[in-house]
Amino acid sequence: MKNRTEKINAELQREIYDVISRGLKHPDLTEMISIVRVECTPDLKYAKVFVSVYSGSPERQKATFAALKECAPTIRYELAHRMRVRTVPALTFVEDDSMAYSMHISKMLKELVPETEEEDEE
Repeated sequence: MKNRTEKINAELQREIYDVISRGLKHPDLTEMISIVRVECTPDLKYAKVFVSVYSGSPERQKATFAALKECAPTIRYELAHRMRVRTVPALTFVEDDSMAYSMHISKMLKELVPETEEEDEE
């Protein structure tokens, strides 16, 4: 059963990205969106979609994410026509900030490296 759920998660991830990037029309969906992962419940009735929105402006990032949440029923409707599953899970979009967090940690580590190199030279 776990293997089937993993396959459906991967297929949902691909198809959701395709629906968003090609067929979804919404004036606030202007920023770059990445589907990080999808986690379906074992009964395949619900799915959490982890999304990263890349933007220079926090306001536009929030507006894009809100528009994505608003379009969840439309995305589910499109998935029903594309996928061969009995029922398409209800989609819940969750903001994934793991990329921003890892960039922050990387920046902090780079700031530490020059200090330790200078200490080694003395």
